[in-house]
Amino acid sequence: MAMSIPTKALSQTYEIYVGQTYTLPYPTPPTGSIDAIGGSTCSKSDCVGTSGLQVKVHKYFSGSATVSVDYNYSYISSYTKKRVVDHGTAYYTIKCKATKVTLNKTELTLDISDLFEFTYTTEPSGLEPVIEWVSSDEKVAKFPDSRYEPGVLYPEGEGTCTITAKCNSGYENPKCTVTVVDNYWVKADVASGIVEKGTKVTLSCKKAGATIYYTTDGTDPTIYSTKYTSPIELTKSITLKAKAFLGNQESKITTREYEIYAHKEGEVFTAKNEDGVEITYVAFIKYYMYVGESLQLAVGTGSANSPAIDKKYTGHLTIPYKVDGILVTKINEYAFDGCNLSSIEFPTDMNFRIMSYAFRNCRNLTSLDFPHAFILSSRSFEGCENLKSINFQGAITFSSQKDPSISRNVDDEVFYDCKNLKEVYANFWWEPTAIKDHVFYCPTTDIYSTATLFVLQKYIWDYQTTKGWKNFKTIKEIGGTDIRSSILEKAKDAPIYNLNGQRMDKPRKGINIIGGRKVIVK
Repeated sequence: MAMSIPTKALSQTYEIYVGQTYTLPYPTPPTGSIDAIGGSTCSKSDCVGTSGLQVKVHKYFSGSATVSVDYNYSYISSYTKKRVVDHGTAYYTIKCKATKVTLNKTELTLDISDLFEFTYTTEPSGLEPVIEWVSSDEKVAKFPDSRYEPGVLYPEGEGTCTITAKCNSGYENPKCTVTVVDNYWVKADVASGIVEKGTKVTLSCKKAGATIYYTTDGTDPTIYSTKYTSPIELTKSITLKAKAFLGNQESKITTREYEIYAHKEGEVFTAKNEDGVEITYVAFIKYYMYVGESLQLAVGTGSANSPAIDKKYTGHLTIPYKVDGILVTKINEYAFDGCNLSSIEFPTDMNFRIMSYAFRNCRNLTSLDFPHAFILSSRSFEGCENLKSINFQGAITFSSQKDPSISRNVDDEVFYDCKNLKEVYANFWWEPTAIKDHVFYCPTTDIYSTATLFVLQKYIWDYQTTKGWKNFKTIKEIGGTDIRSSILEKAKDAPIYNLNGQRMDKPRKGINIIGGRKVIVK
């Protein structure tokens, strides 16, 4: 049965400003009391948004609009003496009031290297009209990311444009005249980045009659610096700074960063580490968002026929942090496949990646120490049958895009068929991130039963309930005792409850609440 609010309430009109969020009063049911407010609609939905009793005017409209709000109400029937629930619809009349919007600038001169954030005030204050920022000439200045940086203006080139804040507020849209100036008179024809040795950089100046001075050591140039007369040949990595002078006028400093490496992308070469061991590397380019390209090195060629197959790597191996000034960030597939390595010292770079089969069948390897959150690919340590101890010092924190609850640092079966693994140390200083269930899978041995997981005492509860880690049957505190045994020992003095809130005399199989914490007893 559809009902409406009394005529007296219908006659009231609510005036709402553009950008204002207004909460309408509760409707008055025909009888009884309101149980719940339901959905709502407006006759001018292109201008007004509604959610229950909340109304917000997004843009100005003339005349009036009607807001319909559904609700449930209940009352005691005079016939059955039982509670009855019924439905009603309340109608509200609203009118729009104009909101004056004022920008923080009406005229602006902006250097081409600077950003500017437009803000606004409203009259009345505190309102939030919907604003679309528009530039009359995006070759001069534009708003490239209105979603995450609303009102942030990016200069593009010299000139003048008009910025308009389109807000449909009932007043004329506010505007600002923007003039972009480029005081970087000096231009370099080679962009910053990785360049080949011998590259020549030509400088030019748009200011007629000005003289260019430059430095290559990162200091700011003056009229006493090197005068530019011919292209600058790059023979090493430098920071180039150039500045132009004309009488008492001077430009802003143009800066370029050039990196010159001894190796090129795709080049395969060998170099000795600190122990005199000759290692094969391949150079590759990696792109980082907001940073750009970076030349890096991978160990091994990534082929099953790589030099490691001749078993030339034996005993202790140190993977250097850098070679010829270039970061070593990856160990390729099969790089040390089948080698007689007894121990490995990894670099401390946090972006280090170990690819599949990199250390397959290194049967003399007895322990591993990962100093950071390395990315470990599937079967990278397959068949290391004498591996007994693994120490994770860098937290496994990066999440998988497919499943944000699981780490993407460590793939399944990283330590496939490492059948003699006895100790895994999760030496992390914060709560564990879930890992996949078969990281330590062995087809012949149940590693989760034969190996012990060692963790920091304050996170023992977390490991017991975190995917992947909780598979270990024995969890001990680092330097302490068996976790589950100690928990059950403490349970003698702590109150114990099941998930239904019933107190128990002792822990039972499954999930228990002991001392206010969840404990799993298997």
